[in-house]
Formats: sequence, C-alpha cells, structure tokens
Amino acid sequence: MQQAVLIHFFLYNGNSTFNPGFGVYDITNSLYRTWINNSGNFGIGTTAPVTLLHVQGKGSFGDAVTSTNATRAFNLASSDAVMRVLRVDVSNAPAVELISRTSANGSDKSYWDMYTAPSDASFRIRERKNGADTNRFIIAQATGNVGIGTTAPTEKLSVNGNIRTQKVIVTQTGWVLIITSVKMR
Repeated sequence: MQQAVLIHFFLYNGNSTFNPGFGVYDITNSLYRTWINNSGNFGIGTTAPVTLLHVQGKGSFGDAVTSTNATRAFNLASSDAVMRVLRVDVSNAPAVELISRTSANGSDKSYWDMYTAPSDASFRIRERKNGADTNRFIIAQATGNVGIGTTAPTEKLSVNGNIRTQKVIVTQTGWVLIITSVKMR
C-alpha cells in the first residue's frame, strides 16, 4: 500500500503564526516529516529545527544498519565504522563529551570528556562537572607514558595518589623493586 505524501511550500512575510519554510507533509499520519525553515535549518521529525541539521528521534548511518542494531539515538553500523572528530584550530582540542542529565536543560549529573591536547598531542580524559577541568588520565604522545592523577607522567605508569593491589610481580632479571614507604594493617 502506498502512503500519500503532500509537499507544501509556504511563503510568508514573517507575520504568520505558522513557521515560514518548506515541508513534506504526510497526509496519512497528519504530520510533517521534514521541514526547512526560513533560516535554512533542515528538520527531520520537527518543524522547528534549531541547527543546520536537526533530527528529532533516532538516526543511523552506515551500510549495515538493521532494525536490530539501530537501537540508540545515534547509530553507526558499517563495515568501515570509524568515527572521526577533526577540529581545525591551533589552540583548541577536538573532544568527545559524555554528559548525563535527568532533563534536557537540567544540570549536569556527570560530565566527562576525552580529548587530544594540541600543545603536546597527548590523549586525556578529564572531569568537567561543576566547572571542573581536572585531567584524570593521560597518555603522553612522545613517550607513551600513562599518567593517573598527573599530567606529566615520567614513567610507563605514573600515579599521583595511592595504589591498591594484592600483588606486585617483578619478572625481569636484573630489575630492582624499591619500596619507599610501607603501611601495614
């Protein structure tokens, strides 16, 4: 069964209560499927797009999208599924932000990001909640050293803070284990 679709084109002088723009209207379901407003913003599933591309609902990209693997808000399902974040700027880093809220405009319950620092090409994970800018984990590009609680790891693993472990094993012949402080309970 074919679904009836009507394409509407509206030209208003801005005094109308209806959004001026261009839309594809689904007669069968009585709703607009797409909308381009007078600012050039394109909406899918919304007649009030607030950015150049505004998708109201889930979106999927790739050559392997199925109803089984397209279950999240943003789905990348492809034989070459690689997401690239490229920022062209001399002082600001590309980042992926992970933010948890209980409502769309509510306060951040959790806010972390992962980024590469342009100054030294290191990879970092930092906490950003409540205005904090605290690097928690770093991999130095020049040395491969890993830092936890420090932004300048001097060894393969540098930890600024306490470490809890059940066992330390030194397996390389000729290595010396140096313990500078022992706290027994």
